[in-house]
Amino acid sequence: MIDRRQLPLNALRAFEATARRGSFTAGAQELSVTQSVISRHVANLEDIIGRKLIERSTQGFALTPEGQALLPTVEQAFDDIQAAMNRMGASRTLRVHMPPAFANTIGMPLLRDFRQDHPDIAIRVGSSYVTGSPDEKVDVAILFDRVRTSRADRHLLRRIAFTPMCSPAVAARAAGRTLAEFMAAEELLHVLVDGEAHDHLWTEYAARQGVPIPASQGMTFESFVFAAEYAAGGSGVALGDAATLTDERLARPFPDESAELGFGYYLVTGADSGDDPMIETFRRWVVDRLKPA
Repeated sequence: MIDRRQLPLNALRAFEATARRGSFTAGAQELSVTQSVISRHVANLEDIIGRKLIERSTQGFALTPEGQALLPTVEQAFDDIQAAMNRMGASRTLRVHMPPAFANTIGMPLLRDFRQDHPDIAIRVGSSYVTGSPDEKVDVAILFDRVRTSRADRHLLRRIAFTPMCSPAVAARAAGRTLAEFMAAEELLHVLVDGEAHDHLWTEYAARQGVPIPASQGMTFESFVFAAEYAAGGSGVALGDAATLTDERLARPFPDESAELGFGYYLVTGADSGDDPMIETFRRWVVDRLKPA
């Protein structure tokens, strides 16, 4: 006999999605896992029960009598759990973290659109000037971080291409100069990256471009928002995200000289967030909205 402490919830969820959708491929797509993971979960459930639930053959996919008997019970149980969690979730707030530069250019329009599609989900937005995970506890975080191997709890929204940015007056001084000459003559504005020297981004940019940029000079800021604001006032050159340049006070003196430096924006959730319908709704919506065209 099986008691509730031994209920294989992941296996039951895999069986329910597969049986309801009528194929292992469709079940895997619904749960955002591979088909082999679904197959292992269903096989594990069959081993626990001691009965075949799904017939696999060259003729196609079919539920056994035992599978047909189990499916409506599992469906009803998950429907009841989902309804209960949705009722509770409606009374709480989704906690979202975004870096300031992302929030200013991409995040706010994104949140406005999400609220139009899901007005019933209350959101609290926080921000910090650190690379990697925020100190506060949140439900979903969009992070500026190094591009790493993909993990189940993080989704790479896009890589960042860095480019020099400055006021139009400063950009005008680039006329007739090479990138190296321009940078040597201007004040460089640095943005801190956790665990790295203050001039890390400019040093990496110089190496990628193959020019001797004097990366150690200039001022240092905790956020690109601060560096961009300082540059917009007519002093210095910031190194920022080429795709999020929307401030008319800033110009790109060398629009073709952008470079990826191994950083990107990630959407990160907790390991158990798939069980929270509100978090999963937000995650799927953002990933779908920001996926490449």
